This record gives sequence, C-alpha cells and structure tokens, in this order.
Amino acid sequence: MTTSETVPKTVTDESFSAGPDFVGLVEQAQTGSVDERAVALSGLFPHVHQVAYWTAVGTGTTEPEDIAAHTVLKLVEQTHAGNLRPENNASITSFARQTAKNKVISNFRYSSKRRIETDEELAQIPSADSTEDEVLGRYKDWDLNALYEAINLPDRQGTMLTMRFGDEADIGEAADKLGIDRHAASALQHRGIKKLREAITATMAEHDISNPEQAIIQLIANQNDETARAS
Repeated sequence: MTTSETVPKTVTDESFSAGPDFVGLVEQAQTGSVDERAVALSGLFPHVHQVAYWTAVGTGTTEPEDIAAHTVLKLVEQTHAGNLRPENNASITSFARQTAKNKVISNFRYSSKRRIETDEELAQIPSADSTEDEVLGRYKDWDLNALYEAINLPDRQGTMLTMRFGDEADIGEAADKLGIDRHAASALQHRGIKKLREAITATMAEHDISNPEQAIIQLIANQNDETARAS
C-alpha cells in the first residue's frame, strides 16, 4: 500500500478521474474470481488510502493512518457485499472521503461520551480526607501486596495507588505508564482510595479501632495469618 508520506497533499476529483479505471476495478472486485478480486482490490487500495488519509488530516484528527486503514477495510467490506456501484472514478473518491469523515465524527463522539462519563464518575467518588492523607503519606511502610489482597483490590487500582503514593509519581506519569489518559488515571486512583476507605472503616468498626493506621496493620496481619494457614 502506498504510504501516506509519499503521496501529494492535494487530492482532487480531477486527478482521480485521470487515474486507473476504478469503476472497472470495483466491478472486478465484486464479480471476478478470487484471484481477480485480489488484484482489483490491490489496485484500489492505494488511491482510497490516499484520499482517506488527507481527508482525515484536513479534519485535524491525530489518527489519520487509523482513519485511512478503516476506510480501506470499509472498501473491502462493501465490495465483498456487492454494495458499491460507482458511476465514475470520482464516485470512489467521494466514497473514501465520506467514509473517512464519518469515522472521524464517530471517534469524536465516542471520545466526548467517555469524557462525560468519566467526569460524572469522578464527581461521585470522594477524594481522600485528611486522615487518609496521613495514611497515604506512610504508604511505603505497608506490606502492599498483603493489603491489596486483604481488601480484594483490583490489580490496576493497586498498581495506580502504588505508583502514586508508594513511588510518588504524579498523575501524568502514572497515566503514561499504564497507557491511559489522565481522566482514566484519576478515576482509577479514586476508585482505589474509595475501596481502601471502605475496608479501613469496616475494620475499625469490627475491631473497635480508632486509628486508621492500626486498621491497616490489622488488615495486613489478618491477611498474612490467612496466607500462613493456607500454606
């Protein structure tokens, strides 16, 4: 497939009208033998990829290669289904442009929806209070593996809390290491703190403990005892 870096940045209907017989290639891709279809599609791929790529670039998206790849896959899907009926070469250009634009819009809507959902989640999850700040300030002192196992903390939440309060990484660094954005990292951190808070509160009530740090010590001791009995 032609790489995006080697194609001109200006794509016009006229330039494509002067190119290969795209209409014939589409017909061959839909009615020919298996080998003929493969040859026809390989003739269409570079041009559809090129149009889609620069259409995506024009929208300002940061993922033009992904948009172009999606458009090529749509071309394959539509030709196999026999749904493409181009009147001329410009019709193929229009197909590539519209498919690329639709994908950009779809991606934007999905990203916006996820941002709204994450913001709503964060608004419902309280952050650490002053007492918990003291506990988190001594995070390096605890047997974290035993603590996480004791409160059934999901692995990613445990990793986030360890990075933030054990390794003292900022939220951006933690997000980068986990391969997620800052919103998702913040949500992960707050869920972990919420889970830790619930466990501390329950342990304090169960054992009549007034100090959160003592509750953590109790949780870790209980887990270590259980692990020892299991072995």
